[in-house]
Amino acid sequence: MEEADQYRKSHDEGEVTPPPSVDDVENASDEEDTTQCRASGKVWFLGLIAFLSITASAVAAGVVLSRGGDNEVSVPTSEPSGPTSEPSDPTSEPSDPPSDPLDMEPLAKVVLPGVDIFHLNRTAPQYRALEFLTYHDSRFLTIEDDSIELLERFSMATLYFASGGEYGHSGWLNSSSHCTWKLWTECDENGRITVLDFYDSGFFNIGATLPPEIGNFQNARELDFMGNYLEGSIPTEIGLLTSIESLTLSYNWFEGTLPTEIGTSTVWCT
Repeated sequence: MEEADQYRKSHDEGEVTPPPSVDDVENASDEEDTTQCRASGKVWFLGLIAFLSITASAVAAGVVLSRGGDNEVSVPTSEPSGPTSEPSDPTSEPSDPPSDPLDMEPLAKVVLPGVDIFHLNRTAPQYRALEFLTYHDSRFLTIEDDSIELLERFSMATLYFASGGEYGHSGWLNSSSHCTWKLWTECDENGRITVLDFYDSGFFNIGATLPPEIGNFQNARELDFMGNYLEGSIPTEIGLLTSIESLTLSYNWFEGTLPTEIGTSTVWCT
């Protein structure tokens, strides 16, 4: 009763605020929800703008790195999925397997007697000729075959590699007889070279030398190397050519004197 009287007294004096109505409570609740939604929407919008800004910056940085100079380093945006390898060049020729002197030793004992194949320079014409006979020659000559044919085929291959311009020569080192490798080469009925003509042929690069294997053409009657600008000394092995009748070595850059082993052959040398 005292509380009711107190409320009436306060109401009469205008000091007490009447309790809110139901509509006022609902309106206040709606306004609070709207405010919260606006606030959360604003936060979401600001987060989206920040994400887009970071993404744009990362893309721009990647473009700058990819367009930089030779000293710029590109930064990958993701981890590689696995090991990668360099793409192969479809125009490149497959490399030959490394040669093994053990494979070439049986032939070397026939065509290079007294030479240690294991200490022979691998860029030497003789070594490369042995590689050809052992790995690439489709005639597959062995030490059981005609030794003279094997020796002459080896000597022609050595001459080919000694020229210094072998990659520009066609018709050499094929499966046919070595008598057909060089035009104006003549052989007898047994397939032995009798004439070897390199007159002004352009076969040899400047600075090329005449290999000693030239002395292996035991049946040769005529050798002509005129006008090829060969250098070095004249091989003394030419003296082994007992059947030689004409030897032309003029217009080359040989050094030294004419070997006495050549004997009484008709020699033109300037």
